[in-house]
Amino acid sequence: MTDTEPASWDGGHALVVELGDCDLWGRCQCGKSFGNITPDKPLDRFAAPWERHVMTEVS
Repeated sequence: MTDTEPASWDGGHALVVELGDCDLWGRCQCGKSFGNITPDKPLDRFAAPWERHVMTEVS
């Protein structure tokens, strides 16, 4: 993929944060969920589980 091609939800391991009704949901682009937090909490709560996933679970 070049930098001019649109991103895809298929494959990859980017950290994705989505806004729900009253909370934020974190997941990896590959589909692994990291749970949810309220908007007043730091996004760092998703960073450690995502980093662990990328560094140890992805081969």
